Amino acid sequence: MKYAAERLEYTYPEIEKLLNDVIGDKFKVFLFNKPSDFIQNRISPVGEGTEGFSELFKNRLVVPLLYSNYDFDHLIAHEFTHIMQFHILYGGFWRSPKLAKGLSGLLPLWIMEGQPEHISHKILNRPWSSYDRMILRDAVLNGELHNIRELHNFNALYPDTYLAYKESHSAIDYLVSVEGEDINYRLLKKLRNNLDPVKAFDEAVEEFSGMKDFSDRWHKDLKKRVKEFSKGLSTPEESCRLIINDEYNSINPVYAGGDNFYYVSNRWGHNEIYFYNGKKSENVLKNYFGSNVKMLFTGRRQDRVIDFCPATGDIVFLAKKINDIFLGIYNRVSGRLQEIDLEEIKEARSVSLSGDGSKVLFTGLKDGKRNIFIYDRGSFSFEEIKGSGGIDYSPIFYPSGDKILTVTERNYNTDFRVIDLRTLESKWLTETPENEIEPTFDNESGRIYYSADKNSVYNLFSLKPGEKEPTALSNINTGIFYPAKAAPGKVLASVYHKGSYKIGEFTAVGPERVLESEMVYLKDNPDITLRNDEVKKKVSKFSFSTDFFLPSFLYSTEIGFIGGGYWMISDMLGRHNLSLYGWAWPGMHNARIDYTLKKWRPDIYLTGYSEGEKYSRRDNDDVRYRVTENYYCVNTGFRYPLDIFNTINLWASALSDNIAITEDDRPEEASAHETETGLGIAFIRNTTVIEPFIPLKGHTLRILAYSVRPWEKFSRQYNTYTASAGRYTPLTKKLNLSSRVYYSRSEGNDKRRLKLDYKYSPGANYPYRLRGYRRGDFIGNNLASFSSELRYMLFPDIKWHIYFMWPDINFDSLSIKAFTDAGTCWNDGNDPDSADRWGKSWGLGLKLNIYLMQMAPAFLNVEFARPYNRDSWKTYIECGSGYLKW
Repeated sequence: MKYAAERLEYTYPEIEKLLNDVIGDKFKVFLFNKPSDFIQNRISPVGEGTEGFSELFKNRLVVPLLYSNYDFDHLIAHEFTHIMQFHILYGGFWRSPKLAKGLSGLLPLWIMEGQPEHISHKILNRPWSSYDRMILRDAVLNGELHNIRELHNFNALYPDTYLAYKESHSAIDYLVSVEGEDINYRLLKKLRNNLDPVKAFDEAVEEFSGMKDFSDRWHKDLKKRVKEFSKGLSTPEESCRLIINDEYNSINPVYAGGDNFYYVSNRWGHNEIYFYNGKKSENVLKNYFGSNVKMLFTGRRQDRVIDFCPATGDIVFLAKKINDIFLGIYNRVSGRLQEIDLEEIKEARSVSLSGDGSKVLFTGLKDGKRNIFIYDRGSFSFEEIKGSGGIDYSPIFYPSGDKILTVTERNYNTDFRVIDLRTLESKWLTETPENEIEPTFDNESGRIYYSADKNSVYNLFSLKPGEKEPTALSNINTGIFYPAKAAPGKVLASVYHKGSYKIGEFTAVGPERVLESEMVYLKDNPDITLRNDEVKKKVSKFSFSTDFFLPSFLYSTEIGFIGGGYWMISDMLGRHNLSLYGWAWPGMHNARIDYTLKKWRPDIYLTGYSEGEKYSRRDNDDVRYRVTENYYCVNTGFRYPLDIFNTINLWASALSDNIAITEDDRPEEASAHETETGLGIAFIRNTTVIEPFIPLKGHTLRILAYSVRPWEKFSRQYNTYTASAGRYTPLTKKLNLSSRVYYSRSEGNDKRRLKLDYKYSPGANYPYRLRGYRRGDFIGNNLASFSSELRYMLFPDIKWHIYFMWPDINFDSLSIKAFTDAGTCWNDGNDPDSADRWGKSWGLGLKLNIYLMQMAPAFLNVEFARPYNRDSWKTYIECGSGYLKW
């Protein structure tokens, strides 16, 4: 905490100088003890890849205490710059109206993210890292650079978001080199006062004629520098034999004899362990985890993800269970999986097995300090090795088993350190200006294979303890990581190429000359002086404020145009959340208010809900009725997460239902008013893996029981039981079989009427649908339905832009589908097996996924359906904002 406070005090005045502005008001900084605590924060949901955030609604800075000073210092400076940007853009009396401009997507992210990257490196006096340079250089060499208009927002660039950050950093660097450092402040001031970001840019700069001119000149300058840097360097194809060469990230190969090896890939949107047998790959833990293997924990770039022991045939890895990490050891021969509780050790990373498989090395956090741990599989005990003098990564056993070789970060740099397990003494094996990472031993020769960034490029090296100089095994133009000794004379490694990691096989004999280092030693942390701020601070009077407002729309041929919105209010810690949600369309409306208390593990909630609907139906005598129904409900309960996939929901409800029915030839109105209370319990399981617009794999399960009693007396009125399940089965990366079943039953003194129909956004919110039929064709107190869709991603990466509005509309992807539906409703005593009581239909459809202004997801869903026993087709068109997941 003291170090974090010092970094904040140092960063604050430096950023004020660079952006020529003083915040004045106090703002909140939330520090979490470790990344796992940060992921569970109540302020805003974050994913695994998020290291910290600043939010513009309350100017809150939220970061975990990272173990790497190199990463933490950059994170603080980056997020602090955002706080200053928000103050310049939204500060003052009209803060709320100004926020609407930011939420509407009019602010260019290449400026909003490029400036924090540039300023962080500036105040820390830090050059670009070799890793970041590699990401940008690879995009240049393979023609994957984005222009400035494409960098307006990063949502449409998935999965190239990290590249977009680096491109934005490069663009701001180039702009500052031409216009001077004060261009950052001028840009923000112009963006504050101008709704048109193109005009704001043109007014802020002096050297350029416009955005297009700037983009072209930036690209030209960047390509020239990359071309000069890459002279004499070889391409990945020239450097190795690419074995795993697809668009997914494949990392951490470990040799398993012959042409076989294990590795980790994110082929299905999350990390899984694969086995390559010389011809093809197979998922190793599919029988145990299935889609749950997304629990595999990768740690950071320097950490080893998996390891393999040829002597025992064991694979070792770390995986998440609820919010903790467990040690997994799997043997493919016996099929046995061990899940080892790490007890009080938290944030475990970077596993490695000893040569005989009896011990496991990893790093972990205990009593607030990160150290190295040894797990003894014989005694089931843990041994802690303290006093590393830095941050340790990727520890491995010497072939003799009496020493440990580890990567240790100190003063922003990583070197190899040797720890003697008998005496616990340690010494530095390397002390160089470059970063040495990810070592592995060749047990036969005793040589160490590793990756190091000499000349600012991560290449392969080998070193035998006692030698003065390492031997270079490659001279590549991108980067090489995770080396593993393979067959005699060969080394496996992960190669960065064309935007992702591939698995390549290298020759374990290097060129005659050793690459000379041209890097300079990075400077130590600058001296810290606590700031004596004379600016008068203002104390915030209110701890609650608006967090988020989002307008939404949808058009459907079934119900017409729908408009609505969402508004959320919360306190500073996000423990108290109040949200308002509403939709309205011809003949129908609903509104909802939710309050949630998130102080403990379960979420305690109070919900109010109202819905009104007007519709027509015909009975068996072909008499037409007009129905007006207004429904009001209040729920209170709690959601308890059993783990990251399973949740229990318990609630109590009170509701009121008003129904008015009018016949066409009878003007008088028949009305009914019902009130009731109820108790419900539900079990929900969800293991689906979803990329934007695309559910990839996994399953859902929802089981619900609900008991209703009348308001006037405490006696049973009716019970409802519901079960639904869905599954996404990948046949290929582009072809997916999606199916779901639904069953519901109402029983008791006053059964509920269930009906199959096609309501608003059925794919997103309703687990049953029967396309091709009219509303009200199937009504009863029992309901069963089934849907199956065969989907093919016809154009997964359209990258087509329409520039008629700023910045543009991005057409993301287009999928086609063939589907079949079946469903029925029946009353007790009727026979649901009768053919005429079942509706069965089939159809075709397409779904176009787009981004509005590069940030807001939207979709156009078109379906053509017909019953099997009819010749007529029905057409369904939906156009809306958000993701249509089903």
